[in-house]
Amino acid sequence: MTIYSRIPEFNKILTDLDLADQAIDAEELRFLSQHLTRHAIADVQVDTILSSGLFIQEMQIQPQQKITEEFHTEGKHVRLFFYLNGDSHVQFGAGNMDYKHEVGMIQRNFLNTDGAGGLVHILKNQKLNYIVIKFSYAFYLSLLKHEQWIEGDPFHQYVLSGDAENRPNETFFIDSRIINILRDIMNASSVQFQKTAFVHMKLKELLFMLYQISLSGRTDQRLKTPIALLEKVRSYILLNLDNPPSMEVLQLKYELNPKVFMLDFKKYFGKTIYAFVIQERMAKAQRLLQEDYNVNELATNLGYQSVSHFIKVFKSYYGYTPKKAILRLRNQEVLENQSLAAYPVG
Repeated sequence: MTIYSRIPEFNKILTDLDLADQAIDAEELRFLSQHLTRHAIADVQVDTILSSGLFIQEMQIQPQQKITEEFHTEGKHVRLFFYLNGDSHVQFGAGNMDYKHEVGMIQRNFLNTDGAGGLVHILKNQKLNYIVIKFSYAFYLSLLKHEQWIEGDPFHQYVLSGDAENRPNETFFIDSRIINILRDIMNASSVQFQKTAFVHMKLKELLFMLYQISLSGRTDQRLKTPIALLEKVRSYILLNLDNPPSMEVLQLKYELNPKVFMLDFKKYFGKTIYAFVIQERMAKAQRLLQEDYNVNELATNLGYQSVSHFIKVFKSYYGYTPKKAILRLRNQEVLENQSLAAYPVG
């Protein structure tokens, strides 16, 4: 699997790799990072995880002018795109089609050399953040060979046929489970032991989540709003929890009828938009607590204007303060360490 990308305005090749298709036993993952800056053009952060048959890359671009990214991959492969921030436009993409990328979008495809290239157009001052994952055909089959759920997955059966038809992308929308798995993967360099096994486990979890999302119903007679639009807006909210969009912003961005949309959101997801934002912010708070964030950092990361307001919301939601949550986590760590000391390995 050969992978190439560059930003012409930089006159800089970002990626130029020739990866073996077959996974190699005991091969360790490689973690690469590069930061590029060109005055009055763009600031680019590229973080890559790779091994034989596997390529994972997160791209963060802050352009000061309109720029483009050329990309191409040779060899049969499964490709996943996850758009976390910013909108862009692709020419000559999958299926040789032009299409638009939007915040919260997931694209899945099985491609060969003829269908695996394109040109991404990124507008001035349009911050872009995406993660792309590419599995060689052999690696993908090897990764999932013992998974029982694949028998019911039409996409996997298509891949098993071995005939990459370069169809138009399948499109879904990101949910909180997908966000958490992607963050675990991109932070895998901090895993103390068995980084490769950890990432492979998370990739299988990710592919299973995509299978579940693909099975979700596309129609609901109770709703006046298309389900795809409900899921698209939910993804946008999830990816902007630090600054949740107002109904007015959503109305302008997605051309919604606010009253109808709010009613349908509650019918479909079981809670109001406001309750959904609180739920996801508090879930993120618990996750960040386990990563040793202090209370001030939590409030800032979640977009609260004051620490006291964050504490009030947290206590109302969980029944205890963030400080008590931190103490509980520390006590739990002490008990776990004492348990390990009492029963030393070997």
